Amino acid sequence: ISVTVMSVIKEPDIVNILRYPRDEYGQFCGQPGSATEDLPRALYPTLDADFASQVAEASSLPFWEYYKLKFTSLCVAECPDGLSLSESALSVYGGADYPTGDAVKDDSSWNYTTPEFTYTFRTANLYGRCLPLGNTFAAPEQVLCVSPNCSYAMSALAINVTECAVIPSRADERETWEVCAEDTGSAVCDAQEKACEVAVRVETAQTFLPADGDET
Repeated sequence: ISVTVMSVIKEPDIVNILRYPRDEYGQFCGQPGSATEDLPRALYPTLDADFASQVAEASSLPFWEYYKLKFTSLCVAECPDGLSLSESALSVYGGADYPTGDAVKDDSSWNYTTPEFTYTFRTANLYGRCLPLGNTFAAPEQVLCVSPNCSYAMSALAINVTECAVIPSRADERETWEVCAEDTGSAVCDAQEKACEVAVRVETAQTFLPADGDET
C-alpha cells in the first residue's frame, strides 16, 4: 500500500495513466468530462518511424519501461479494423478539428493545430491502444501447366492457349501456361485440364506496409 501511495505522490496522474491511454498532448483518451471523452482509443499513426528514431533507446530499456519512449498518438473513437487502398475510403485522423482543450501546453508557442494523418491499416484494440495487425492477404491462386510446355500448347494443341505465363519470382522461366485463366469458358477449361500432364498451383500472399516501414 505504501508503494502505491508513494507512486501516486510522485506521479499524480498514475491512476489515469493506468485507466486511459494518452495522446501526444497529454490528454487521456475517453476520460469522462475531458475534451477527448468521446475518443476512448489511442492510435499510433507513425509507429514504424517512431520506433526507428528511438531504436537505440528502446534496445537499452527493459520492456516495462517502454512507456518512456515517445510515440505519436491520437485519441480516436474506434480502432481501424480494415485495410483500404481506395483514396475515397482512406481514414484521416487529427487535423484542425481534433480536440485539444485539455492539452498540456509546454509554452506560449505551442501549436494548437494537430497534423492530419492518413492511416490505412488494420489494428487490434489492446487495453484501449490500437496496435497494428498483419496486413497480408491471399491473392487469387493460379494453376500453371509445366508439361506440355507453353510453346507446344500454343502451336500444337487446340485448347486456346495464347500466351505463356509470366512469373515475377522466376522471370527466366517462360515455358508454363495458365490453366483455366480468368474468363476461360468451361468447355475450354475442361480441355486444358485434360491436356496438361504436369501442373503446379501458385499461391500468392500480398503484404501491405507503410512506404517508410518494414515488417519489424
